[in-house]
Formats: sequence, structure tokens, C-alpha cells
Amino acid sequence: MSKTIEQIKDILQSTRRWNAGLQWYDFLLAVEFHQDGTGEMMYGGGQALRSDIIFHYEVSADMQIH
Repeated sequence: MSKTIEQIKDILQSTRRWNAGLQWYDFLLAVEFHQDGTGEMMYGGGQALRSDIIFHYEVSADMQIH
């Protein structure tokens, strides 16, 4: 069963923040998708936050996040 774009957006946005596993924690800390088409991605290294990136996204007709 294939999913619709709205179902994909609901999956992305239903979790406050997607956290990286401990094996990746020095690179990708977390990604958050907001309902208004914006998001936040946090990178870290050496137990410190290195960058906090605010981005815009959309889900394309072929179900890819851009």
C-alpha cells in the first residue's frame, strides 16, 4: 500500500524531533519537521553543538523530501 503526500507529512511532523542514534551523535544530533514547511537540523561534535540549521522542505509527488 503506497502512502499519500499528506500521510508522509503526517509521519514527519507527528514527532517533535527525530534524534540520531548514539553511534551518529557526534554528527547529526536531531532533525525536526514543522507543519509550515520549515525544519531545524542540529549537528554536533565533541559533545558540543556545532551548527543549528533552519531549512524549508517540501514532499514531492514522487515522495521525496526536498
